[in-house]
Order: sequence, then structure tokens, then C-alpha cells
Amino acid sequence: MRSVKHMACLVAVSHLVFFATTGSANVFNKSGKDPLVKQTKSGTYAAIGRIVANQPVPWSKNPTGFAQSFESTGFLVSPCLIMTSYHSVFGNSKHPNAKDFTVTFHAHRSVLATPVAWGPRESSGRPADDWTLLSVAAGDCLGKELGWLQFPKISIHDLPAGKLKTAGYPGRKFDDKQPDQLWAHRSCSAYSSYNIPLAAGTILNDCALSPGQSGSPIFYEGEGGQLFYLGIQTGSFNPTPEILRNYDSKYANTAVNLTSIDDSALIAIGADLQKNK
Repeated sequence: MRSVKHMACLVAVSHLVFFATTGSANVFNKSGKDPLVKQTKSGTYAAIGRIVANQPVPWSKNPTGFAQSFESTGFLVSPCLIMTSYHSVFGNSKHPNAKDFTVTFHAHRSVLATPVAWGPRESSGRPADDWTLLSVAAGDCLGKELGWLQFPKISIHDLPAGKLKTAGYPGRKFDDKQPDQLWAHRSCSAYSSYNIPLAAGTILNDCALSPGQSGSPIFYEGEGGQLFYLGIQTGSFNPTPEILRNYDSKYANTAVNLTSIDDSALIAIGADLQKNK
């Protein structure tokens, strides 16, 4: 039996084009499949989009040390700001210069996004630091068109089992999934990370994921249909390509807990909400 020794993000590499996708291989959905949902201009999944790097991203698992194509998921948290994982933008870079990294965010239409705040994921080694906040130009504030996921009103610990949701874009064909299609798990749960030091600041969960879904939100639906995000999916313990139908902490999918995000990012989100009232 394997113990929890490390947390990793599964990447798919083609030796021809060095294509990489981020996210976990573990799929916990009991049916073995996740529902395919439509990306629309309104509704539950409108604020969730694809993240595509606009330059080669440092990725030590590739023979060249870079991934020429890097895809993941992100979600709007205010009119002009997008949240995703650190490695979705910076890969393995330990001390990134924001000017060297941009991404394109695809949600109904495509906009250029630049990093404005991020956790020290590679320098700290803490999975809880695997987050990045992105900003778009004033004329490209998609949140004004699509809406955004809101800051939560309750703690993850107060959310009943089965009330979590997640959705994201696999970056390549994986099992029953095709690129550029939005997949969702509408009923999943969070689990205790007690006595798992590496999981400090993260949310262990059984939300179904596939490669490319790093940066996906874990969220819940409140009264009146409002959507509140609690964390950012980033990877898993001991990744395996097998579909795991029952939760096992040795292979748990992991998300950055919103409480681990730096105050600078939360202040920026608050300022953008205030500015765009």
C-alpha cells in the first residue's frame, strides 16, 4: 500500500510538439464519467474558461525543460480578474517575471490576461501556494458579460457532503473527454486533511478531474442560484490513470483553500468589485 509522499500534477507530453496539460488523473465520479456541459453566456458554468499559455512554459518533466503548448482552466472572480493555478501560468519557474508570462482566457470569446499576484509555489514547495490571479484590459472585462464566482459566505467545513461542484477543460483527449469541451462534476465532497502535513492549506476532495483541469474552481450553489468559490483545483496525491470510484486519501485530488490565498490578491479582487459596481 502506498503512502502519501508527494503531490503532483499530471502532464501529457508529446515528443513531437512538447504539449503539456495540467491537472490530476484521478477521476472519482461513481459512474466513471462526468457530464459534458455547454459553455454559455449565462448560468452555472459561464465564468469558467480555458487558459492557454502564450509562450513556452518552464516544465522540468519535458526533455527540453519547456512545454511549447500549455493548457489548463481558470475562472472569473470579478469583472476583470481571473483565478487559476500557479503552474498553469508559470510552470516550474521559481522566480517568474510577470512580464514574461501571458495567457489567453477563452470563455465565450478570447482575451489576453496577465498575472498580477501569485503564490510562491515553486520556491516554497507548498501545494497551498499553487495559485495565480490574472487581470485583463479594461475593455476585455468578461465578468461584465458572463458574471463571476463570488467570495464564499460559509467555510468549506460547513458545507454538507455532496454539495461541492467543479468544472473544467481537459487539455487533450483523455478517456471519454475531448479537448475544448467543458466537463463538470455536480456533486462531490471535501475531506479532512488532518495529519497530512503536505495537505496543509489545501482542500482534499473527490471531485472528478482530468488533465487540463488544474485551475478549475471548486464551488457551491447558494440560495437563489448564486455561485461561491472555495478553492482552486491543482493536482493530486500519487496520480494514477485509473478511474477510482471511491475516495481514498492516498490518491486525493487537491485544491488550494481560499484561506491560503495572499491578502494582496483578495484586496485586488475587492478593489475590482468596488470599481465596477
